[in-house]
Amino acid sequence: MKQENGFWIDENNNRWNCDCYNKNQAIELSEKLINCTYCTDCRSCTGCTGCTDCTYCTYCTYCTYCTYCTDCRDCTDCTGCTYCTDCTGCRGFNSNPQKISSKKIGRRNSETTVYFNDTKTQIVCGCFRDTLEAFEIQVKKVHIGTKYFDEYMKFIEAVKIFISNN
Repeated sequence: MKQENGFWIDENNNRWNCDCYNKNQAIELSEKLINCTYCTDCRSCTGCTGCTDCTYCTYCTYCTYCTYCTDCRDCTDCTGCTYCTDCTGCRGFNSNPQKISSKKIGRRNSETTVYFNDTKTQIVCGCFRDTLEAFEIQVKKVHIGTKYFDEYMKFIEAVKIFISNN
């Protein structure tokens, strides 16, 4: 571990800000990265390249949100992702979208989030990422007859009403 330009840098060119981490912390964090290169202030990631402030990510490339990606998988050029799978340029909106998040619902007991603007909606629920309409079809296919069906459908209806009023 060497200190250079205000960073602790490991043998794979991963680095940790000296103002935030001491040498021992940087060494400990470095040992938790598996096959990562050129990452900055990341923790417990695997196979990432050029990510910033990510946690538990796998095979991400240049993810950043002024940081804070969490538990992403196979992402590229993402921004502020959480529990993403196979994303490419997750920003995906021409303008900053509005966001609605559920309380913890479903089999994962986790938030489901809808991003929307005047031209597009995107729902993120676990590994599902598509339109609200596609999500509703998927819920009807996968959760009909389960204890989760009603909570998903209530959330979908609430989102439809919220979006139509904005």
